[in-house]
Amino acid sequence: MILSSSDGITLTQGAIIDASCTGCSDGTAVVVASGGTGSYTYMWDDPSITTTSVLTNAAAGVYCVTATDGNNCTDVTCMSISQPISIGELSDTDFQIYSFGSDVTIKSTGSANVEIDDLQGRQVARKRINRGTHNMRVGNGKGIYLVRIANKNGVLTKKVFID
Repeated sequence: MILSSSDGITLTQGAIIDASCTGCSDGTAVVVASGGTGSYTYMWDDPSITTTSVLTNAAAGVYCVTATDGNNCTDVTCMSISQPISIGELSDTDFQIYSFGSDVTIKSTGSANVEIDDLQGRQVARKRINRGTHNMRVGNGKGIYLVRIANKNGVLTKKVFID
């Protein structure tokens, strides 16, 4: 059998959740494999040699993953997990995040940029907020979303479940 380039596996970067603090090992990276034949296997170059499409408990750094399909065709991608800069970290007291229905509500003590991504890394909402309560509609329905709030003091990333 001759395989053409259209028959090959393709690895796409999904969501990245940066480490929550300097020196923390709680970052996450997600990849999505498509194409190829059969099921996929994964191998990350992290210290635990993760073998799923989701890398968890990762410190800041660059991680590469190889995906292999049933024909032993492979694709490789590398992803960078960051950590907040040491000038400060945002806390749950600065920004409180709630979900209800298809809305995410953020109670803010200051101004920041808010981005909401699905687990494939697609941005579903974006807004600049100031002090107060803000509702953001997540129109994509049920699922887990990543809410990232950033200002000059740092970044806060939280997972929310929309049901």
